[in-house]
Amino acid sequence: VTVDLAVLALCCVSWLCAQIAMGANADQQMETLELKAESNACASLLATICDAHFFLNKQLNFEQHERNLSSILVQSSHTKDRSFAQFLATPQDQERFVRTAESARAKHSTLAQVMHVGMRDGLGNVIP
Repeated sequence: VTVDLAVLALCCVSWLCAQIAMGANADQQMETLELKAESNACASLLATICDAHFFLNKQLNFEQHERNLSSILVQSSHTKDRSFAQFLATPQDQERFVRTAESARAKHSTLAQVMHVGMRDGLGNVIP
């Protein structure tokens, strides 16, 4: 009888652990869906009000090829994994951009910032 009770108790504990794990997984899935919906809403808003918007990785390189920016800058090559700073017009703009991005990373800031910088097109012309 004691073996049966021990097996029953073990089954109950296993079942309870499985329920907790499935509940946590369901919560994570819901949170992921909500974050994706928010991301899509933000991307839609940015696409409406900006000529180009993009995401950079930790190295400040483009996460994916950005067609709108390539079109604006008359760039024939892909932007994916290229440094955004190389498109900036002056070393001062590059330094200011990198400094601002590193400061935001150090503060763990998730807020976007607006910064006006000059850029160069595919022919090397400065776009103010």
